[in-house]
Amino acid sequence: MIASPLHSATSTSLEEKITPLLVGNQLPSIKLKDYRNKSVDLEELSKGKSTLVVFYRGSWCPYCNRHLQALDASKASLEKMGIQIIAISPDSASSLSKSLEKNKIDYTLLSDAQVNAAKAFGVAFNSGRRGTLPVPSVFLFDSKGTLSFQYVNPNYKVRLDKGILMAAAKAISK
Repeated sequence: MIASPLHSATSTSLEEKITPLLVGNQLPSIKLKDYRNKSVDLEELSKGKSTLVVFYRGSWCPYCNRHLQALDASKASLEKMGIQIIAISPDSASSLSKSLEKNKIDYTLLSDAQVNAAKAFGVAFNSGRRGTLPVPSVFLFDSKGTLSFQYVNPNYKVRLDKGILMAAAKAISK
């Protein structure tokens, strides 16, 4: 199952610059930082668990903050299906605790300050004045670390519909 609206009239040049992971690819092994500045291995954190990996542009982005809050509202339903949420941004590790508080969320946020994870997932792009950012995206991996669903939209104002997310989650939780 794949949903990828990469044919938007507003982002032709960006479409050509990103090459997101595809369904069937394995979860990349990447080391990131948590809000305590401790190193976290994404592959270890996801081992044996279905995992929703979300890339967001940063805590400064109002669209991202709304998306993080919406994910938190879906957290209980996703957990019932055995799915954990991990959100990744280029924010510094020290900024993550502010995001957790500001957005009143209760799932894992990780810092990708060097954008190595965004590059490994194929969603990094040079935004110009803000430097390299991830394209807002959602990747759903099964408990074996295999990508079963992805949503990548270069238009940062458009986010994955909750109904589509829940349908994809339900499909892998069977």
